[in-house]
Amino acid sequence: MKPYTIAICDDESVFKTYLKDLLTEHLGASRILTFSSGEEMMECLAEQKLHFDIVFLDIVLPNENNGIEIAKRLKKHLPLCQVIFVTGYLQYAVDVYETDHIYFILKDDLERRLPLALERAQKHLAELENDILTLTDENTVRLSQREILFIERNNRRSYCHCQDGSVWETHMRLDDIEKQLNSAFWGRSHNSFLVNLRYIRELKKTDVILIDNSDIPVSRAHSASFRISFSQYLGREL
Repeated sequence: MKPYTIAICDDESVFKTYLKDLLTEHLGASRILTFSSGEEMMECLAEQKLHFDIVFLDIVLPNENNGIEIAKRLKKHLPLCQVIFVTGYLQYAVDVYETDHIYFILKDDLERRLPLALERAQKHLAELENDILTLTDENTVRLSQREILFIERNNRRSYCHCQDGSVWETHMRLDDIEKQLNSAFWGRSHNSFLVNLRYIRELKKTDVILIDNSDIPVSRAHSASFRISFSQYLGREL
């Protein structure tokens, strides 16, 4: 079984120990870190440049933003991280849908629900392994290719524009980024643009319109190959 890096964020020491023991039993050699507050976890994430695969996050955290707000901040730093909410309060079951998460567990039902939550998280992580774009800069960022609309090169920097509106910046050249991409879903429309073919709404003569209304140029030099890539993508999807 692949080892994971896991974080537990909860202010109850007894519960953290209990959950850590259960995770060790289920996942063996995985690295498990514990935190008493969301701020402590976020500070450690930034200072030590950690990468968490799975985070167990209490919704009710004292003297700070609740776990849902912490999850939103966490996903901005680690968009592929699998968040599992744990709480003793059923009334928060609806609130968790304010942010991306993989599972919701009531603490009283932990032993029964934990294997199901881990199975779902592991399945998502396995699917993402073939869909990862790794950006290396001052920090290393791993993005899901599915979440990226297009990638632009400008002033010796590359910018990944994502569906949620976030933009990730890197010094990496487009040629190096393109080597990581699944060519079945990506096309080069211009020397300065890589386009996710999944999100094309309209292909014109000199530009392409994406589902978010982004208008991406199609250069003469790349027009033929880009149109072939898009036609092949459509053929596979039919």
